[in-house]
Amino acid sequence: MTERVGIGIVGAGLIVEHAHLPAYRSAGLTVCGLYDQDHARASRLAAEFGVQAYRSLDELVEDEGVHIVDCAVTPDAQENLVPQFLDAGKHVLCQKPLADSLDGARKLVERAHESGLKLAVNQQMRWEPTIQEMKRRLNDGRIGEPVLLTYRLNFMGEYPGPHWLNDLDRLFVRFGTIHFIDSARYLFGEPSRVTARLLRDKVQYAAGETFINAWIEWPNGATMVAFERYTCKTGDIECDIRLEGTRGAVTGRLGLYLDYPAPNADIIEAIQYGDPEWTLVSDTETWLPGAFAKPMLSLIDAIQTNGEPATSGRDNLRTLRIVEALYESDRLGRTVTLDAKE
Repeated sequence: MTERVGIGIVGAGLIVEHAHLPAYRSAGLTVCGLYDQDHARASRLAAEFGVQAYRSLDELVEDEGVHIVDCAVTPDAQENLVPQFLDAGKHVLCQKPLADSLDGARKLVERAHESGLKLAVNQQMRWEPTIQEMKRRLNDGRIGEPVLLTYRLNFMGEYPGPHWLNDLDRLFVRFGTIHFIDSARYLFGEPSRVTARLLRDKVQYAAGETFINAWIEWPNGATMVAFERYTCKTGDIECDIRLEGTRGAVTGRLGLYLDYPAPNADIIEAIQYGDPEWTLVSDTETWLPGAFAKPMLSLIDAIQTNGEPATSGRDNLRTLRIVEALYESDRLGRTVTLDAKE
């Protein structure tokens, strides 16, 4: 009974306002309240969604009605806060990236294991409409064996002026590409090799990379080729993802990026080889907020069945190792082989 599981949210930023809270309300989940250092903002959001605004983090942690803490903060703050939540006996849903480093993420995963509590990561793109359609067609054989996954993103993702993201020297691979990496793992399993080139725009605000070119390979021959640009100044946003197999293909235009964070629908089309044209599969489903309840629902199910969340912290370590491998490939100027034992 999901309504019996209380959720406390730490953080009251844009993604909580436009994704977490609307998604949880639509799914019938129980949000006890939220806390943010900006109490005025937390109070406004709390009033809008009919929950309380905690005046301190301790007040949230000490609330016996809170069983899960949804930790929607920066990765460095997350590393510091998660142990406190675990020590208080709370299960935790973290944001991506789980930590500032792979070693830091491993420590959080082990801390949760030692506490006997569940730790999950909000890698909600696995439930994004186009990704779900690709997964269905892989599972039922309509695509055949996967051959090539391509995606192209040309988007303005920078925040002009003072913003914590602008100070990071490792940026959009960790906060953008990570979605596509995790989704590709969901579709194909664990890759074996990665090659990447990460660049910076001459007029960008941020210190970190805003151009990502990546090539990821799987042992079965499947390949993902990715181009991402987060400094599009022309306004004609692009975000297209396409999966080609041995029998058919699926393509999707991801509506989320067209007027972020407005919930624009994906346009999903599919074709079986030999058919005269592509057919429309869906043009009504959205990534945000539609997919955002799913990691939380998976975590609740794992708590109630003593299972593992689909996006558990331990599973997420495999996503993070690919993130790290992309940075390593760019630094070394060569392809990096992933250790199958990790």
